[in-house]
Amino acid sequence: MAKLDYRANNPRWGYRGLVFENWENFSLTLGFLSNRIHYVGQNGGTKLSNSIQILIEQNNQQGAWGREGRILYYNSINLLHQYLPDLNNVNTRGVGRVTSRINSSEYIRDLLSDFSFQLIGPMRNRTTMLVIPPDNAFDTVYNSLNRILISNNISQQTISICTTMFANGWNL
Repeated sequence: MAKLDYRANNPRWGYRGLVFENWENFSLTLGFLSNRIHYVGQNGGTKLSNSIQILIEQNNQQGAWGREGRILYYNSINLLHQYLPDLNNVNTRGVGRVTSRINSSEYIRDLLSDFSFQLIGPMRNRTTMLVIPPDNAFDTVYNSLNRILISNNISQQTISICTTMFANGWNL
C-alpha cells in the first residue's frame, strides 16, 4: 500500500531510502512518473521530457542482496532538485549518461501493485526489466491515487491539493 516512508534497513548501508515529505509531494512525483513523455526515448517538449527510466534489476543473479528497483534520471541535477525534491534528497550519482539513480524497490513495487504500472522485459542483458506507466495513465493512476488518499483518511482539502499536484507533476 502506498505510503510516505519507503526507507529500509539495508545490511550494507543502514536505514536509508525514499521518504516523501507529505502526500502533496508524493502526488507530484507520482504525476511525473505517470506521464510517458518523461521516459527515455519519448519527446514531449517539456523541460523534463526524456528524463527517466524505471528498472528492476535482478542483482540477486550477480551475487547482490536481491532485486533492486531504480529510477534512473538523465536530465540536469538542478531540475531534479527544483521540481522533484524528494527524489533529489535520495539520489546517488549515476554512471555514463545516467545523471543520478534513485533506489527504492518497495516504492517501485507499489507503482506496480497500487497504480497499475507495467513490467516489461527482460531486456537486452536478461537481468533488467522496464517499468512503465499503464495505458490511459492519467485517469488510471489519478483514480488509484484518490482511492489511496481516501483510505488513508486524508482530508478533502488535502486530497484536492494532491490532485492538483498530480496534474502539476504530469505536466512537468
